[in-house]
Amino acid sequence: MQTMFTLPTLVYFGRGVSRQLVPLLENQEAKRIFLVSDPGVRTAGLLDAPLNGLQEAGLQVRLFAEVLPNAPDFQVDAAAEQARDFGADAFVSIGGGSSMDTAKAANILLANPGPLRRYDGLNLVPKPGLPHIAIPTTAGTSSELTVAAVISDEKNKKKMVFFGRNVAASIALIDPELTYGLPPALTASTGMDALTHAMEAYISTAASPVTDALAPEAIALIAAGLPLAYRNGADTEARDKIMLGCQLAGCCFSNTGLGIVHSMAHPMGAHCHVPHGLANAICLAVGMRYSMSRVPGHKIRRMAEALGLKTENRGEEVLGPAICSTLKTLTETLRIPTIAQAGVTKDKIPVMAEDSLKELSTVTTPRQPTAGEVAALYRELFAHAGQ
Repeated sequence: MQTMFTLPTLVYFGRGVSRQLVPLLENQEAKRIFLVSDPGVRTAGLLDAPLNGLQEAGLQVRLFAEVLPNAPDFQVDAAAEQARDFGADAFVSIGGGSSMDTAKAANILLANPGPLRRYDGLNLVPKPGLPHIAIPTTAGTSSELTVAAVISDEKNKKKMVFFGRNVAASIALIDPELTYGLPPALTASTGMDALTHAMEAYISTAASPVTDALAPEAIALIAAGLPLAYRNGADTEARDKIMLGCQLAGCCFSNTGLGIVHSMAHPMGAHCHVPHGLANAICLAVGMRYSMSRVPGHKIRRMAEALGLKTENRGEEVLGPAICSTLKTLTETLRIPTIAQAGVTKDKIPVMAEDSLKELSTVTTPRQPTAGEVAALYRELFAHAGQ
């Protein structure tokens, strides 16, 4: 057996590690910092401490805090232009996946000629960019440590996926304390995003012994912590579990790719602007059920155990449906909106189904779908929503 595992990002994990930002930048001999974030993070006050620290250390900072959900390509172009004009010698991203992905993609353009879409795909970015320190404020995308960035191509209504070592951030400062103030709805959608990563990585056709060891632990941590953190945002132990599970899931899918849930979710974001974590949450149960017939029995059993299900004297033919039922119940517990409530309309089903087949995630899904099958899954989601 031959396998490969990569994690090019240097990862610091634990309460308070975000306070190492200035010393790490000084180690990089960085002087001019381009800081990427979003309005919500700024309003929440999560930029105050890092900005004060950078300024007190005498570092020059240009703040780009306008990032929109689903990371549109026009903002990447704007960020790259501003960073170039500023003479940035390092990137810092603070926020959720959109902020980190915007910084990653802008960094691509600082080292490689545009347009950005030429690098859409696997290992197409030839040169690494500037040093980039990523600090997540949600426990969902794991973008801080993955080799991927997802950007919306607004003209062509598709999600571009840049995947390779030269996309990754240099350093990740993963501080669970920054998630302690997340509101319930955001806790739910980002946590379900992380759970999707863990489950799809585990059943991916590119899974390896390393990812198979990490993914079930990620599933168990997230499944145990997410309902608790949703009900009580001040439950710091639950928050820590979700953040750790999120990072393990990121380590996995950065090496395995994903599956049909992501293939369905990305077109929902591209055509209907559904936030990525929410789209995954909506699609997770039906996508896993679709894939289950191609999942080895021992993996079905291990996923069931990780989700806290009783497995003794129960065969895989029972445990598979039980997993999907548990995921559906979890979405109800977390009050995840339906596909219709999220703003998707039935008329988009044909184009979303066709686009799903072009997604990079479809390559590693265990059961290869047709456009008709994906369309049927979308229609099933509308039926569940009473539409």
